[in-house]
Amino acid sequence: MEPVPLAMDLARWHPPASRRPQPDADVPALATWRVRPDLGAPGIRRIRTGLAPLDGLLDGGFSPGQLAELAGPQTSGRTRVLLGTLAGVTAHGAWAALVDATDALDPPSAAALGITLDRLLWVRCGRRLDVAWRAADLLVRSGGFELVAVDLGDLPPWTLGRTPSGVFVRLQRAVERAPTGVLIAAPRRVAGSLAAVAVALVPQRLRWGQGGPGLLAGLEIEARLVRSRTRAPGAGVRLRWTVLETDRAGSETAHAGARAAPGAPG
Repeated sequence: MEPVPLAMDLARWHPPASRRPQPDADVPALATWRVRPDLGAPGIRRIRTGLAPLDGLLDGGFSPGQLAELAGPQTSGRTRVLLGTLAGVTAHGAWAALVDATDALDPPSAAALGITLDRLLWVRCGRRLDVAWRAADLLVRSGGFELVAVDLGDLPPWTLGRTPSGVFVRLQRAVERAPTGVLIAAPRRVAGSLAAVAVALVPQRLRWGQGGPGLLAGLEIEARLVRSRTRAPGAGVRLRWTVLETDRAGSETAHAGARAAPGAPG
């Protein structure tokens, strides 16, 4: 039997009438699921994406104790980078959490990219953005996760824009006191100056297969550093993926995506 990620569906959870949470209470569905602080692998300074050019752009990867953003439209490789980063965390025995705002994760595709599913906590939020932010805040404060990733999927800009700035202030303060990194993946930036680092993914070229219209065979993007507290922004690197084959130049192969059908980079 193949492992599946430990999942929680917060969108369908309703507290009993006799146990109404206080206005400032944590998410009750997660309150009983506590992670021991010793579960995370110690001594990890950087959270690598698994893509050497991008890790070089980030001085080795994303940093624990910081809020980071990964912004890009559909077919920009955003999902691929996010899942690759989660794969790197779980590969060395650490725990990771994915707050999935739109319930878009496909576990078989995630496993094909190298994620150890039995070390991934998958929180499904049913397109409820408020639930996603509350879950992320609680997971950071719980301890034990090397990375808490928040995937905002395809939520429209007007929905993302309704997030109060206080959400990011609280999340930033929580992550600065924890040996955990927070990575927000969204169609556009949402945390503004409260993010320590932000990477924009810009599609450059799509290569379509011969099997019919809409069959994506390859993707080339530019990863551009738009915010950093350690280096001047503006630098960029090119990333290329091919589907079901290895690029002749040695680029990393993308075998699956989480939002499209298996075989297409997200």
